[in-house]
This record gives sequence, C-alpha cells and structure tokens, in this order.
Amino acid sequence: MGKKKQARRKIFHKLKILLIILCFTVGVLGLLYPYISEAWNRYLNRGTIGNYDRIVKQTDEKRKNELWKAAKVYNRKHPVNTLYDAFSGEKKSNADSEYEKVLNVNGEGMMGYLEIPAIDMTLSIYHGTSAKVLRQYVGHLPGTSLPVGGKGTHAVLSAHRGLPSAKLFTDLDQVKKGDLFYIYILDHAMAYEVDQIKVVTPDRVEDMAIDPEQDYVTLVTCTPYGVNTHRLLVRGHRTAFPAKPDTAAPRNASGMNWKYLIWAGIAAAVILLFLAGYRRRKRKRTQN
Repeated sequence: MGKKKQARRKIFHKLKILLIILCFTVGVLGLLYPYISEAWNRYLNRGTIGNYDRIVKQTDEKRKNELWKAAKVYNRKHPVNTLYDAFSGEKKSNADSEYEKVLNVNGEGMMGYLEIPAIDMTLSIYHGTSAKVLRQYVGHLPGTSLPVGGKGTHAVLSAHRGLPSAKLFTDLDQVKKGDLFYIYILDHAMAYEVDQIKVVTPDRVEDMAIDPEQDYVTLVTCTPYGVNTHRLLVRGHRTAFPAKPDTAAPRNASGMNWKYLIWAGIAAAVILLFLAGYRRRKRKRTQN
C-alpha cells in the first residue's frame, strides 16, 4: 500500500513539474507572438514585393507603358476624390471593374509598394481596403487617385495600427514633417515629403481632397493607439527622388521587437534555472 502511495506521489510530482514547464512555455510563446508574427508578416511582404518586381522586370516595355498610361487616364477621368473612412467597414461602390484592372500587373490586386525609412517599414500596396487586404498590407482607398503621381492627384493609402499580428502603420505617429516616403509602381519610383500631420475624426475627410495644383499622397491609420476613435493623416507632397535614398537608422530601431526578445529571454532563463534546480534536487534525493 505504501509503495502504491509513493508511486502516485511521484506521478503527481512529475505532472506538477510538467504543468509548470507548460505554463512557462506558453508564457514565453505569448511574449514572442507579436515578434514572430511581425517577422512573418515582413517575410510575406518581402515575398510579394520580390514577386512583384520579378513580374515587372519580365513584362515588356510596351505593356508597362500601357498600364502606366491607363492609370494616368483613370486619374484624369476622376478629378474629384470620393472620400469615406477606410476603417468603417462600409461597402462602397467605388471599386468598379475598371479600377480592379488598372495597375493589376500580377493579377492578384497588388499595384506596387510603399517604403517609409523613418520607421523601417516596406509594405505592399493592394487595390481596396477590404479586411483581408488590411490584415497584412496597405490598401489603396478606392475613389481616390491612383498612386502614379501628377498634378491634380491625391492618393490615399490606409493600413491598420496596433494589430497583434503585424505592425503595419503602428509607428506612423513617429513620422515627422520633412521625412520622405517612397512609392514604387511598375518601374517608376516616386518620393514624397511629409508636409502635414493631422488627427481628425473619421468623418473629417476634406484633408484628403484633390488640390488641382498639387501631387499628394496621404497615409491614413487609426489613433489613439488601441482606442481608434480618430484618424491619423500623414500627407506628403511630391519631391525629387534622392540620388541616395535615406539609409539613416529608423526612429524605432530599438523599439518593440527588442522589448519582446528581452522578456522572452528572461522567461527562458527562469525555465532553465528551474529545470537545473529540479535536477539537482532529484540527484541529491537519489544519492541519499
């Protein structure tokens, strides 16, 4: 009877140890999740951008010129932006069949990509602002100018902020006036200098209207972080593409990712210390 009780106690003790290890492991994975998911999203974006660049390179010049001209014609036919909140979940009829075809070089809705050196972010730009697009990429707001530049155009690009699975525009509030961001469409590269940063309510859309004399792009996301009652608008005007694009360290270079790695490292160290202590105690009991 005593042996059975002792065996049950050993089994219970082992189960307790396993449960503790499991809890610590889940904790470590929980701390690492934002870092891992963000790394995965960057990997996905690098893949889509690399694939896009390959397709553009393989496309003959005549076809690329046709796609570029079609986008310019589309913008001339839409001299006024039809504006609404990209994050409202409302269905709009602006995404017509013509819109879906213009700049759809890879047949999957990707029209180009956006680079923001100040926050170390490069993201694919897709047609529309569907939930599927905004989970991983930047969405072009239908009803606004296509991002091919030119006087009398104003493209609006939207992305989420604060998603646990991807940073996207999480650090957009760190962008400052005078910063540059770049848009790559087909084999064209365009630079925009930030000249206006505003926080507005979702119904205030007039700042995204077209100015007949300007070439604007506005980046839009939700704010405040985690509350999302307002919209952060970061507008840039077209400027000359620099001979040497900005390679300075981004403002968030030592930000969120390191925090998660440090906490994960601490948790892993605690697990290892616990296991080492358990093995020492077990050895002592065996020797005794």
